[in-house]
Amino acid sequence: MIVVTVAVTITLYRTRYEAKDRGLRLENLRAGEFTFDAWSYGNWETSHEGTLTIETFAPPYTLLLAISTDDSDASTIEILQAELVDSDGGRTSVLSKLSDRIDKVQVRPWAVIRRPYAVFCFNDLLASHATVTLEVEFQVVRNGSTAKAKQRLSIPGYEKIKRSFTFVEALMSV
Repeated sequence: MIVVTVAVTITLYRTRYEAKDRGLRLENLRAGEFTFDAWSYGNWETSHEGTLTIETFAPPYTLLLAISTDDSDASTIEILQAELVDSDGGRTSVLSKLSDRIDKVQVRPWAVIRRPYAVFCFNDLLASHATVTLEVEFQVVRNGSTAKAKQRLSIPGYEKIKRSFTFVEALMSV
């Protein structure tokens, strides 16, 4: 009985697994006629620390910003300026990280967001998953006319850790 207990303990110890889901997420922030959603992703990496396998999103993180409007006549949104604002009020332009400055306002049937929105991708923007403040100035095109808006967004960072034993998961899936 002791031999079986020791063998199971060693097997479990050697198959420890940890997944760290980390990044930034902002959901349904309403500001006037606009709703903002933001999320990030990094490179999925696997590392080993002794017998522990760790999988996580690693920096640099790409930030996606979705802007939707209550105006059904909006056709496009263009980012005019985008800056990260630090705790001292210092600003760093991140417009050069933006893959496309203009996007069509549309419903994306496969997306979690069920309303029409324009999405903007800031490539390799962040070095960590710490909370950031992003200030964006943008213009909305409606039936040939344009309207400008500016919004400061505090996008919170998060980290969720899931721990398990791969040996137990393999047995449970059989």
